Amino acid sequence: MKKVLRIIPSIILYLLAITLLVYAIWVYNHCAEIVSQAIEMGQLDAVEGRYDIINFYMSSCGQYFIFAFLFAALGLVLQRKPVIVSDSAVSAPLAKEQVDDKILDGIDGDEETEDNAELNGEEEQEPGAMPVEEPDYKQYERPENEPDEAQKDKP
Repeated sequence: MKKVLRIIPSIILYLLAITLLVYAIWVYNHCAEIVSQAIEMGQLDAVEGRYDIINFYMSSCGQYFIFAFLFAALGLVLQRKPVIVSDSAVSAPLAKEQVDDKILDGIDGDEETEDNAELNGEEEQEPGAMPVEEPDYKQYERPENEPDEAQKDKP
């Protein structure tokens, strides 16, 4: 079942690429006819109007060739790299916690390392660095018995 899920998107992309390629070739042939008729009638000079000719081809059929190539490349990538549809995406945070627990279990509790210091809330300071103090937020708190400014305005 998983193999079928992997093949279906690549088949769809291949079909889109083939369709766009066929359409691009058809448009290219019509562009060539239009340009050759314009040159024969003297409306367009091939040397002086080469920018216009290239611009006409690129705006008419160039984008279809590019998209056909991109869809074929995406189909190839999807065919080579399997798309895994499972419940692992739901349990990814749990897997990270399990990995973290395994790492913590491997550390000896008596040994003080940088990781243990960070887990304990202690930070290792460089020699000669000034100690960092926690700011005192109590000075910014409003006393409990003082009314709020919005309450002062109300009668």
